[in-house]
Amino acid sequence: MKVCTKCKIEKEDSSFSIDKKRMKLRSWCNKCVYEKVREWNIKNREKITEYQANYRKTYNYAQYRKQYYQNPDIADARTAYYKSYWQTPKGQIIELKKRLRNAKKESTREKLQQKINLLLLLPHERESNKYTSEQLLDLIRNFVTENGRAPNRREIKQATTIKVRFGSWNNALRLCGITPKLRHDHTPEELIASLKAYYAAHGRSPSMGDTHKSDLLFDANTYIKKLKCKTWADVLETAGLPIYFEISSLTKLSDAELLKVVKRFMVKYNNSTQDFYNLHAVGLPSHTILTNRFGSWNNMLQRLNLPLNFRKYSEAQLLEYFYKAKTALGHVPSSTQLEKQSGIPFRNFTTKFGSYNAFLKKIGEEPQNLTPAVVTETNEELIVMYKQFSIKNGYKKGATARALNNSPAIYNYDVFASRFGGLRKLRELCNFP
Repeated sequence: MKVCTKCKIEKEDSSFSIDKKRMKLRSWCNKCVYEKVREWNIKNREKITEYQANYRKTYNYAQYRKQYYQNPDIADARTAYYKSYWQTPKGQIIELKKRLRNAKKESTREKLQQKINLLLLLPHERESNKYTSEQLLDLIRNFVTENGRAPNRREIKQATTIKVRFGSWNNALRLCGITPKLRHDHTPEELIASLKAYYAAHGRSPSMGDTHKSDLLFDANTYIKKLKCKTWADVLETAGLPIYFEISSLTKLSDAELLKVVKRFMVKYNNSTQDFYNLHAVGLPSHTILTNRFGSWNNMLQRLNLPLNFRKYSEAQLLEYFYKAKTALGHVPSSTQLEKQSGIPFRNFTTKFGSYNAFLKKIGEEPQNLTPAVVTETNEELIVMYKQFSIKNGYKKGATARALNNSPAIYNYDVFASRFGGLRKLRELCNFP
């Protein structure tokens, strides 16, 4: 089922034609497209008639057609085209339907119908049926044999197909006899202990890229979410570990010098995606530091004259994805549910509308969560508040992000980060060591 963005009516997928460039269903239903074309033809009837009359006077179509088909090169090209046509999904469907009409055995008819149904699927849907379950699991097993560790999702090209087939990535790992690395029941104490264990084993603090490679560590996002931190530097600080020394020196570079360092890495590996950068850019600033410096990842790529990482969606397309998710869930989706249902990054909504609540209000929907109250204190008052809180609770170097988030007596870390850019700058203003 799909909602037409023109008439706002939910219809069957068969009521929509396929956009061959994007290989997905069009946003307008066939009826709305027909009415739009018909309206234009009625308004421009004289223009169409004049164009057709001029065309017939200018071109002798019969003579042109005769010369065209007598050309031996054209005849060979037509023969090659029709041979290749029967190898396309459309040509195969026509051939299978002919065989289906002449088939007498019920078992043969069922097999032919299954093949036709598979060819009628969109390309990305056919891809999920291309592999058997055992072949998908073998991809994971082969990776473990070659690298001696379990793969991350981004390291297997067919990861989305595996997730759809087995319900989740972790389910597939379990079927391969691998204990999933990412769990949702880790305590903050366990996470801090894993970071200290890595430090003891390697003699240095781990980077975000190390979390993808080491069996001693969990996923970087797990640390950030569970320890209620904003950046990887805050995670290391919460664990009592020194911040990665190479990052500290590189962040002192000017914008031009920093761009030169990052571009050298991206050109060397011919890859500018965030996932690849986090995985392989050891000794370089994390993407969080770069996005804080340049506003966003794509802003930095624009300054480097490199292709952007994600496509831009129009408001109509975002609205289409929203109503599709709402229909599937039966209620207004949360931001996480919307990203999961639509399959597009949620930042497309925040970039276009400012916030999710602003988007919901614009289309007449009731936001699930109220917008937080505006902080009325000035920067000077926030500095005094943070300094008094730190001294009162015994933080000689200034309170950590985790302490701010866990205390009802002071604003959360996000308020201070948005005003001062992070705790490091705030501590300097408070004259903490």
